[in-house]
Amino acid sequence: PQPRIGILTSRTFESYVAILATLWIGGTYVPLNPLHPEKRLTEIIDQDKAQWLVCVEALICPAHRQNVLTTEGDKTQEG
Repeated sequence: PQPRIGILTSRTFESYVAILATLWIGGTYVPLNPLHPEKRLTEIIDQDKAQWLVCVEALICPAHRQNVLTTEGDKTQEG
């Protein structure tokens, strides 16, 4: 099955790279708006069953059970 990858970034160069990388590996990206409250983001992630979450280090990533990749540094967290 295709991996579902949540992308929690504002519209920057990194967000376009994350979208293209997701499509390149044959995955489906789930766009997440960083302006939404954490509860809403968690609901979207759970509903869409996103297996990974890509977020910018400066943004607060919602607490969830998924794997997290940040766009800044080597702070990859796997849950």
